[in-house]
Amino acid sequence: MKKIIVFVLVLVMAFGLCACTAAGNNSGSTTGKYEGFDSTMYKVLKTGKIKVGVIGAFTPCSFVNASGKWEGFEVDVAKQIAESLGVEIEFVEVTSDTRISSIETGKVDMCMGNSTRTMARCQKVAFSDTLIVSSERFLVKTDSGIKGIETIPQGAKVGVTKGATMDQNIKAQRADLEIVYYTSPTDGVLAVQNGQCVAFAEDSNTLMYQASLTTGVEVVGEPLASISYNSIMLPIADQIWINYINEFVFEFNSSGQNAKLFEQYFGSAPFTSFEPQY
Repeated sequence: MKKIIVFVLVLVMAFGLCACTAAGNNSGSTTGKYEGFDSTMYKVLKTGKIKVGVIGAFTPCSFVNASGKWEGFEVDVAKQIAESLGVEIEFVEVTSDTRISSIETGKVDMCMGNSTRTMARCQKVAFSDTLIVSSERFLVKTDSGIKGIETIPQGAKVGVTKGATMDQNIKAQRADLEIVYYTSPTDGVLAVQNGQCVAFAEDSNTLMYQASLTTGVEVVGEPLASISYNSIMLPIADQIWINYINEFVFEFNSSGQNAKLFEQYFGSAPFTSFEPQY
């Protein structure tokens, strides 16, 4: 009988040890795939730093100001996320074309960039709940006579940001147009001013802001496609990290902080009001 009791106690102790080990793993072991951790969140909390990808010259979402520091709507959002975690933040410059690979390779822990969710992208990265709602329109010279995609001259050059989704929408409606790719929206606006292309397609929020700062240009046309629900890019399958960022976005949207910050940087109210389920 004593032998049986001892045997049972040994089993209980062994089970308890396994349970403790499992609990330790769930709270941030160093054996996982996120630089050795089971989740990006555990890595960020342990190291005390979050690496955030931002697109350069993407005013007013993210840009380097005259003092050489990052500024913008998405920069401020990223800072608030870091503050909620109690960690330092390191900004890493990416482009529209390299933001997905920066997540896949672990170069950054999350990537801003006003990113539109698509089925193709969801095969490579995860997305947070919606942070910005927008549409895609054209920036043109005020004397161009262009009022939308249907009035762009046959075979004309139209600029888009490389790595974005505008080129697909334009080709679907006007296969005759020549697509010219630019690294940033700022480059695209300059291209219209300099006559390198007759129109530049981009997120309408960004274009309206750029047009307010630039003489001789205007935003025209109906949305090229359906409304875009733009989010933060995150590592795929890292559900713990995704859950945390989504909770942040939920509170950021439902508290009214999003609308207030948006108006501060874009100079107008958001495209649509945010409901908590977003």
